[in-house]
This record gives sequence, structure tokens and C-alpha cells, in this order.
Amino acid sequence: MKLYFVRHGKTEWNLDDRLQGVKDSPLLPQSYEDMKKCGLALKDIPFEAVYTSPIKRAKETAEGIVSQFDRAIPMYEREGFVELSFGDLEGEKFLEAKTRFPDEMFYLRNHPDKYDPTPFNGEDYQSMIDRSTRVVKDAIAETKDGPLLFVGHGAMLIACVRTLLGVPIERIREVEGMIDNNSVTVLSYDGDKFTLDEWNNTDFL
Repeated sequence: MKLYFVRHGKTEWNLDDRLQGVKDSPLLPQSYEDMKKCGLALKDIPFEAVYTSPIKRAKETAEGIVSQFDRAIPMYEREGFVELSFGDLEGEKFLEAKTRFPDEMFYLRNHPDKYDPTPFNGEDYQSMIDRSTRVVKDAIAETKDGPLLFVGHGAMLIACVRTLLGVPIERIREVEGMIDNNSVTVLSYDGDKFTLDEWNNTDFL
């Protein structure tokens, strides 16, 4: 079974390097064009269903992609696919957060296993990994043949996909690089294990 993962379009807070988490900011005008390009690149894939984070920036991206398809596809919102929560820091510029919480911000981007967000009431990586991978595994269990499309968020997708590939939590920020907005990452699942087919494809943008 093929599994396709797309990160939402770029937002105003992405552009301003602010911690976004479960709060939201508007998609940039270019993002609407990019999601259409993504949809055109994926329109011939016979998706059985689409699963999206319910946060507006992701849901709008999923809807923009599907709008380019010539057939109706079931779309399901899943709370487990929301972004990592940064608690009281949401909306704050990363550099400001780094000044206030230097160790936590370093571990956030470099050593997820050591990241402790309790000083600002955030969510830890393991919680995010557990809920997001459960969404994928439950979707597979509900699916006849696939393929499936998942639309979510940067930190969550990196952690989710790499965990499915067997990467331990201490290394999920090390390998393959980042996931860009409106990019496509593809996994194959053979009923036993996940393998990587494509990482962060933006050739269609």
C-alpha cells in the first residue's frame, strides 16, 4: 500500500519564523497556487481516502489538493494529526523563545528525546509520535487497498514518518532533512514494515 504525506502550505507565521503549533495563521497567497500544483501532480493517483489535521491551514491545503481531482474522495479529519503543541509559546518568534528557553529550543530541533516542554505547557515528542502514528495505522486498518493521502504539519510529519520507518526518537531530526510546505513524501507498506519511496518532493512547484 502506498501512503502519501503532504505538509500544509506556508503561512504568515511560517514566513515570520514563529512557533505555530495548534494555533493557526493564514496561508500565504502563493500557498493556494502551490496546493493546486500539488493536486495536479497527484490527481491521477487513485486515492481511497484523505486524512487531514483539522487545523485550518492543513484542512484548507487538503481541500485545495483534492479540488484538482476529477472524482470525489472521502476526507476525514483526525485530531491525532495536529501539530506539536508549543503551549504558551505559540505565536512567539523562535529566536525570542530561544532566548527565554535556550536548552528547550535546542533540544526541540536537535534532540527530541531530551526535549522537555513543561516550562511552557507544551507537548512532548513521544505524545505527538504516539497519536500521529496511530492515525496512520488506524487508517491502514480501515482501508481496503489504498493508496492513502495524509495532510499535516512539519514537526508532526517528520516525527510520524520517521518513526514508522523505524528511526528512534533520538534520531528523528537527523536523517533525510526537513519537510517543506506543500511537499510530497511517499511510503510503501507491505503489511509488515514501512519503506521510504520518496522524501520531500517539490519538483512540481
